[in-house]
Amino acid sequence: MAEHLIDALGEMCPIPNMMLREKLKEVAVGDIVILETDHFCAKQILETEMRRMGHRVTAKQVMPGVWQVAVRKVR
Repeated sequence: MAEHLIDALGEMCPIPNMMLREKLKEVAVGDIVILETDHFCAKQILETEMRRMGHRVTAKQVMPGVWQVAVRKVR
C-alpha cells in the first residue's frame, strides 16, 4: 500500500476532481490518494463522488481554508 499526494491548491472545480480521477487510474487497489485543496466546494464534491464510486473517503481541514481529502482505492 502506498500514499500519493496531489497538490490542487488554487485549482477550482472541476480540476481537482479530474486530477483525482486520473490518479486513481494509475494507483493500485488499497493505495491512498490524498488531495489537498483550498476550495470547500471541491472538498464536498470529491467526498460525494468518491463515495458514490465505492471508494473509502475521509476529509479534514488541516489549516484554515485548506482541506485534505484522502481516498483509499477499493476497486
